[in-house]
Amino acid sequence: MHRSRASLARAYRATAYRVGVADGEVILRIGQPSPGLQALVAQQRAPGATLITAWNPQSRRRPESRNQAAGRRLADELAARAAVLLPYRAVADAGCWPAEAGLLVIGPGLAQMRHLARRYSQNAIVWLPAGGPARLIFL
Repeated sequence: MHRSRASLARAYRATAYRVGVADGEVILRIGQPSPGLQALVAQQRAPGATLITAWNPQSRRRPESRNQAAGRRLADELAARAAVLLPYRAVADAGCWPAEAGLLVIGPGLAQMRHLARRYSQNAIVWLPAGGPARLIFL
């Protein structure tokens, strides 16, 4: 499915990113701060955190088995780079797209995460800068 950037931006903004943390789940939304996740970023003295996935490159649906395999490759690649990796599930409010799995990554900076997301053919990432609201970053 090919979508315009405006359509993609609406879909990303209509999505709740459910991040698994030690005591349950934190919901992250674009344009909003996340005190719980920002506390984790501060503990790691990192510049921010990134939501990244390897699922459905270029917003084209793939079979779940292929998405899961790509997700495992991404996790393996990030394991050596990141201070913290937390799983998330992206769930669109209005059924804009199917749920996707990915990782919240604390440690690497935005430039590194952009490069990695491009290698996995993603359209965008979500960046949570230290002390600021979550931002959609198109690649």
